[in-house]
Amino acid sequence: MYRFLHDFQHPGKVRRQARDYLLRLERLARRVDRHDSKFRTKYLQDYFQELFIYDDVVEPAEPLLGMVGARIICIGDFHVIPEYRHLQGQLLTRMQAMFPELVLGVEVFAERDQVRLNRWQAGELTDRELLRATHYERDWGVSWSSYARLLKTARELKIPIMAIDNEWRSHFRKIRRRDRRIAERIGDIAARFPGHKIVIVIGESHLAPSHLPRLLRQLLPPAGEVLDPLVLLFNHEALYYRLLVERNDIPPVIRAEPNVYCVFNLNPLVKYEYYLGFLESLQADTAEAPFTEANVTVWEFMQDLAKWLNFQPRDFRLSLNDDTLRLHEALPVIFVNAEVKEYLAGLKREGVAGVRPGLLHWLLALQGILYEPETNTLLVERFNTPFAAQEAGRFLFHNLKRWPAGLEETDLLSSIDEFYYGVLENAAAYLCSKRLYPLRNHYAESIFMRLEAYPWPELKGRLPFDKRALHDIARFVAIHKKYEVYEDRFSSLPLILLAGIHRCRYRQVFMQRELGFLLGEQLYQAVQARRRYWRKVLRLFFGMMVLPGVPTRLYHEFAGETKEFFDVRLLQSPRYSKQLFSVS
Repeated sequence: MYRFLHDFQHPGKVRRQARDYLLRLERLARRVDRHDSKFRTKYLQDYFQELFIYDDVVEPAEPLLGMVGARIICIGDFHVIPEYRHLQGQLLTRMQAMFPELVLGVEVFAERDQVRLNRWQAGELTDRELLRATHYERDWGVSWSSYARLLKTARELKIPIMAIDNEWRSHFRKIRRRDRRIAERIGDIAARFPGHKIVIVIGESHLAPSHLPRLLRQLLPPAGEVLDPLVLLFNHEALYYRLLVERNDIPPVIRAEPNVYCVFNLNPLVKYEYYLGFLESLQADTAEAPFTEANVTVWEFMQDLAKWLNFQPRDFRLSLNDDTLRLHEALPVIFVNAEVKEYLAGLKREGVAGVRPGLLHWLLALQGILYEPETNTLLVERFNTPFAAQEAGRFLFHNLKRWPAGLEETDLLSSIDEFYYGVLENAAAYLCSKRLYPLRNHYAESIFMRLEAYPWPELKGRLPFDKRALHDIARFVAIHKKYEVYEDRFSSLPLILLAGIHRCRYRQVFMQRELGFLLGEQLYQAVQARRRYWRKVLRLFFGMMVLPGVPTRLYHEFAGETKEFFDVRLLQSPRYSKQLFSVS
């Protein structure tokens, strides 16, 4: 793990104290690695290797003085050591005396928890109610008491507390995307509190120069303002080793590079002793966190579907049996009944951009259960099992993929690719639903495929559209299917399809659902008729879809190869047949 430390050669022999430190560190790291393979990831190695050279030994007051010119101050945390929160609380008190207008951002709560965090800060929720509502024990498991002291210090000082996390913590495969969303969240907080300094308490590995600090420099600030974040770390392993080699003593504070300081108040070996004890206590406690009935059912769906997909742990990072990343750890937080309304109201109060809260509301009304991957949340108004199976399929679609190194989901996708990516997501979801509930028939349940069967007043109460928009969606879907089935009759792609793909988000989501569910039905029928076709269908779950053109091409390949399983009589609706077949 720390092999790079051996590459550093002191002019002369390495001091004995440094050599002993290195040997003990490697032994502890190997023990930790048996429980937590994340220590092998490049992301964590970046944290050790990028901070290996220091500028100078400085006075203990210098980091505080450096904060004067910084808008954003990032303080490294090692979650299992309570003393870190004690130091952070002391720092917060001193900073509040220097800078009265502060905001505290904390990683231990996600954006979706902001409403509850606000209520706790206002005294409306007890600690126990906050932890239960935010699933703190399941998601973090580390001692609450030290975090409570830090947050209560902020509450007493009347410092606003903001949640900044967004993804489930075990998901190291998406850690860089998580950093980007945290940076965007910090940008939103900075815009909301324009005259305040933003203090961020976050896991230390996020603070390697190429991780969160680089994203903050890229995404912030507004034009004309320089917002180079100040980073304060504690007891960095590689810096500690270098100091032992060069000085044979450890000063209280060093400057690693401009705007990056490191405080030493304990031997880094202690960090690993703490962490090892924490991991071993988890191993000893075999009882899993209690699940709601919905969570247990969704988990069983996941197991069944993963087996059906012939999911091989050796090929993919997410594994049913892998102790370091068990599938149940990835399950979204489940909100039920009144919690759903509170969740949606919280999104609205927090000013979540666009139409997402409205979409969540309408989709919930249609199916009773909904997976929202942006916030890793499953919303349940009523537990509809066929739709729960469908949303389990969406979960697997998002979490079983392999991404090219260095790329994030949708980094390279055009708007057309993004549209068809959403269509394929819904196709995978419907296919999984058909696996568990073969009698499901989207032709019968679709509103858009049989508009004439619904009176307008009933539809008006069920969908967020006026009459014209409703008919436009149905027409888009029908023309798209006609183009797939009778492509040889068209001289070019109908303009109505390009216009529809670029429609507003409301319409686009329902277009993606309709096309995806129809394709899912075709794929299911094709697999039933041609068993070998299943190998190709697996690309829905395991393919690399972030490369330009791949989602669009894959959709049209699937649609063309399975068009014989689409019921063309659905295109003969009296309401549409005349206008549909005039399109060319």
